[in-house]
Amino acid sequence: SMIMLKNKEVIIKYLNNKFNKLTNNKKYLKILHTLNEKFQKFFIGQFLDALIIGILLFIFMFIFGVPYAFSISIITALLSLIPMFGNIVSFIVSLLLLISSKKIITFLIIYFIIQFIEGNFIRPKLIENRLKIPGIITFLTLTIAGANFGIIGLIISVPIISTIYELYKNNN
Repeated sequence: SMIMLKNKEVIIKYLNNKFNKLTNNKKYLKILHTLNEKFQKFFIGQFLDALIIGILLFIFMFIFGVPYAFSISIITALLSLIPMFGNIVSFIVSLLLLISSKKIITFLIIYFIIQFIEGNFIRPKLIENRLKIPGIITFLTLTIAGANFGIIGLIISVPIISTIYELYKNNN
């Protein structure tokens, strides 16, 4: 890795040269550029969503005196990056932390309200605004990709469909 870092300029120049020879067609470059842009926007949107949910959970848990507010907020934010299953796992871990707490009902109410708001309003708006695709397309994409390709399909399907949607929209 030290040799690669030392010679990174030469390596980048070599790879760019090979890539340019491989993709002389501007159509492919446009597709790759759009795909790269969509993946970046999607993952930044996912991180923003995780940050928002973690902050909201912490604020409300702190206000209502639920123990382990910071730990549960961090766990929930990190696990919410995993599509579909992350929220379930974070909920189970949070319940295990609070199993002997008198504030477990308060936590359940806070958690479900925040998950409802996040899942129905915040996340769809973030994806729609960042990727410029209608929410129904996102929903259908996640449903079909999740059923057919599992966790990998959930992660890569929305940016790919968003790229196809944008390229189709720009060509018409």
